[in-house]
Amino acid sequence: MSWELLCQACLKAIGAAPGAGETSSVETSWQVQVWHDATRAWRSVGRPCTSEAAVRAELTDRRARHPELLFRPVVRTISETVLP
Repeated sequence: MSWELLCQACLKAIGAAPGAGETSSVETSWQVQVWHDATRAWRSVGRPCTSEAAVRAELTDRRARHPELLFRPVVRTISETVLP
């Protein structure tokens, strides 16, 4: 995945001018979420981390211990873009 393209898409979505500044940094974190029936929403569980492999291992463990629940991995990115 190209972080630069992703960030440009985000800038376009918020109405920034085409070709707005370059991305200066991107922070990525991974976390497991569980489906919460009562609120009909996904809820984060555990702590976010920077390792996809660690979150996938946690996901496998949670699915094995609680097969009746729905879990999914999520990734969050935060970028800083300098605007002209």
